[in-house]
Amino acid sequence: MYLDMESGSDGAKITTNLLNAATHGNAGYWGLVPENASFLSSLEVSSLYEENVGTIIAGGTSYTDHGYRTFAFRNVTHPQFARYTFTEFKSKVSLGCYLRLGGFTGSTYGSYDLIAMEGNDGDFAVMNFQDFPGDEFLWEVHTHQGVGGPIRIAANKTYWVTMLWDKPDRKATLKVYDPMTWRLLGTSSLELGDEFCEAVCFGRYDDHNYTPSTPHYYDDLMVDLTHATFPLLPALGKQSIGLETIGPGTISGATNHELLDVGKAYALTAKPAPGNLFAGWSGSVTSAATKLHIIMASNLTLTATFVSNYVQYVKGTYNGLLYNSADPQQASSGYVTLTVNNVGSYTGKLMRNAKSYSFHGVLAPDSGTAELLIPRPGTNALRMRLALDLTNQTDQVVGSVSEETADATEVWKADLALDRATFNSLNPAPNAGRYTLYFSPETGAGAGPKGGSVGTLILSPAGSLTATLALADGTKATQKTTLSKGGHWPLYVALYKGKGALLSSAQLDTNQQNTDLSGALVWFKQTQVSKFYPDGFTNATTLLGSRYVAPAPFQPALNSTSAVVSFSNPQLAQDFTNEVLLSPQGGIVNQSTNKLSVSLSKSTGLFQGSVTPPTGGKPLTLKGVLFQKQNLGAGYVMGTNQSGVMLLTPEGP
Repeated sequence: MYLDMESGSDGAKITTNLLNAATHGNAGYWGLVPENASFLSSLEVSSLYEENVGTIIAGGTSYTDHGYRTFAFRNVTHPQFARYTFTEFKSKVSLGCYLRLGGFTGSTYGSYDLIAMEGNDGDFAVMNFQDFPGDEFLWEVHTHQGVGGPIRIAANKTYWVTMLWDKPDRKATLKVYDPMTWRLLGTSSLELGDEFCEAVCFGRYDDHNYTPSTPHYYDDLMVDLTHATFPLLPALGKQSIGLETIGPGTISGATNHELLDVGKAYALTAKPAPGNLFAGWSGSVTSAATKLHIIMASNLTLTATFVSNYVQYVKGTYNGLLYNSADPQQASSGYVTLTVNNVGSYTGKLMRNAKSYSFHGVLAPDSGTAELLIPRPGTNALRMRLALDLTNQTDQVVGSVSEETADATEVWKADLALDRATFNSLNPAPNAGRYTLYFSPETGAGAGPKGGSVGTLILSPAGSLTATLALADGTKATQKTTLSKGGHWPLYVALYKGKGALLSSAQLDTNQQNTDLSGALVWFKQTQVSKFYPDGFTNATTLLGSRYVAPAPFQPALNSTSAVVSFSNPQLAQDFTNEVLLSPQGGIVNQSTNKLSVSLSKSTGLFQGSVTPPTGGKPLTLKGVLFQKQNLGAGYVMGTNQSGVMLLTPEGP
């Protein structure tokens, strides 16, 4: 039986989709059958017998349920509820149903009665729920003796609930089960007075302020007056089950139109044919689990859908960036790695602000999509949406990540783009080798470094990338990732223990005239205790890269034997230059009067050292790289607490 309740301005709306249950004698099972789903619903009470087995009270008006009788729920002062009054008092009454509570919306929280059993002399037992922020509820049993222990459950999830009025034991008991596994999730029990059960009520609220964000519903409501034991699964005879498959696959555990005991638990298993995946159950029950646990009921139909397994062709590891390209911000930027197996199960890790968060799940077999929440203890969760391209051969996963508060308010949202690692020994990466890197300096009036950061990059034949960086504020950083088949490098490095980051979607293209690697780069540094740039900055600059080939013995690394090294720093009294020789042995030899000491690594193209300004003072440290694509060198020179730019420009042959 379904009983959906949605609150409106004119009171509760009740729509029904109720399963018939046969009455047995003067007391037993009963049910309601829908006629329409409007606010003034016409409902029909059905019975196999013409005896007067009881009275239905709806909206304050009584209706006798002998034969077939139609009545309407009315808009009354209190939200509507239905009550079943027994012709004879009962010593034991048990009730069972599937029940799902919609999420809470509103500014206040309270407690509400959903199911009640009433004694013949004023006693009662109430299944009560209390709503809390975060779409959680506490279920309790209440009697005149007080309140039983609470059972915590989640909103928008279906449970099997049983409630027993037991006069001989003078006890009311509420139990909650997981209907997929039939594991008992909780019990709430309390003493009763010495009374018989006179009536059961359902769908009753005591507070008009409650507004569920999604409807509550009851499903397969069963009232047993024949002293049944828990769990309440009364046998109502045999009914046929309707089973259907869509796509290549089979169902085991029952056959189509097989007669099964109503109220009895069964398990069905969906098995896809080779080369296919199970996409889910639909019909009377919706589930993605291959093994489905059901309670047999009248008119139960199930469809198992199977689809072609396209995931097997795009399994692998995907790496990429999380950020908004139009307005990059550190708070909404990060790096994601995702591994997908041949049936769509995935594991992954999201890295952001020097913290990493693991996640896992299963992609929808028919669409390659998934949506999940990534919890973060002590702060808001992250909602991730994934879409794996199954058929267009892009080898990509796209989607988004957003931060959400407990009430689902979105703090930020950013795009996600991941590329599959496709290179290996059988499909080696073109242009594998070494590269030197240069991040152009801040050129405006901003607070960032005026020196250019440098680094090296190694691309292996298997497509792995290893970057080693020396930033122009003295920070060192590294990253390991993979190159996409289209030459994309997702650069993300968390800096300063989470108080900064480097972010760039770089592209490897050796056909460019002046650079082999390029991409917009953003460098974030928050305010912090630091010798260089403690006030922080956000630098929007450019990443450049050049293929680097180590020179042969007795050959210079650039196409020249002499060069000029220029130095510029905001803290210098004036800019200056030094004349140098590029020796055949691979060294950089000073030819000026002021001191310059430089060591060059011919294998990597990196050079470092120190220089003393012509006006004197302490030596200044320097770091740079040779940029063979443009036949020059570049880097930074450090001052007291700021950096400046250094350029090495060849002269003549």
